[in-house]
Amino acid sequence: MRALALSASLGVLTGCGVLWSLDGLEGGQCPGCQDSGAVVTGVDAAPDVGGADTATAMDATDSSVAPDSSTGVDAEPDAPACTPPAPPGLDDCNSLAAMPAAPVIDGILDCGVALWDMPQEGWTGTGSVPVGVKTQIGAAWRSDGLYLFVRVTGAGAHRYPAPAGDGQWCGDAVELFVDSNGTYAHPPGYDVPGTMQFILEAPSDTMSTATVGEAFRNTSDEGPWSGEFITVRTADGFDAEAFVQAADLGLMGWTLAASHHVGLDVAVDLGAPTQMPASCPLLGQYEMQMIASDASCSKPACNVDEFCNPLLQ
Repeated sequence: MRALALSASLGVLTGCGVLWSLDGLEGGQCPGCQDSGAVVTGVDAAPDVGGADTATAMDATDSSVAPDSSTGVDAEPDAPACTPPAPPGLDDCNSLAAMPAAPVIDGILDCGVALWDMPQEGWTGTGSVPVGVKTQIGAAWRSDGLYLFVRVTGAGAHRYPAPAGDGQWCGDAVELFVDSNGTYAHPPGYDVPGTMQFILEAPSDTMSTATVGEAFRNTSDEGPWSGEFITVRTADGFDAEAFVQAADLGLMGWTLAASHHVGLDVAVDLGAPTQMPASCPLLGQYEMQMIASDASCSKPACNVDEFCNPLLQ
């Protein structure tokens, strides 16, 4: 069973720090966190990280790899965590907290968003998911959109995005599935407009970041995604960050508020070395939520019956 997440009302955020530490949860970067000595995921908390910016996010990530892979950084004693209060059983399929500030899509987890260990359902490859591969996700909302952060670790230092001419799902990538209100007029089909799938391709070994994305509806390719998103190569995997808004779902407007719902699913594609035979050298794919078993569905999460519909807190 999935454990209910606690709402942000159970703790107090001071700026971007909470008044107590949390075991097993990570927090993101935000203005003011560095000054307070807060734990920052994926980047050194010092103000001057080798001049790191979006173009050099790989350098910042590499410099902060710590022995404890569950946190990604060495936490300073008594440093306030830049994360909302939540139990280890946090599950974004049940409820999502509001973000304390507008998101900054730069490949670094934003302040106020907790990461939780994502289930790995429906693996399509041979055998099981490679040993050591782990995914964490964080999701939160603002009145004008849905924030998503996906971290894949344990996948090794080399990245295998889809070869030229193949679909983005044929290599290292993160797939995001979003519905505007968590209700579906014609299941298992997507709402048109209102429901979309986005595939964010991971950077190659020669790149630290990428902004290659494709949008799909009911497995139909709708063309390149020009929304707010980025993927970042890390020491042993890749991160994806996005902020999905009304236009991304084909809507003229989309206002989120507490007590509303959204629809959500996440999938991870693991690529294989391009010298492997045949086209689409995909090692396999797994996803967060897999309830429906539709034999006609050619790939996971193409069915809205597999979305979860969290409550906005």
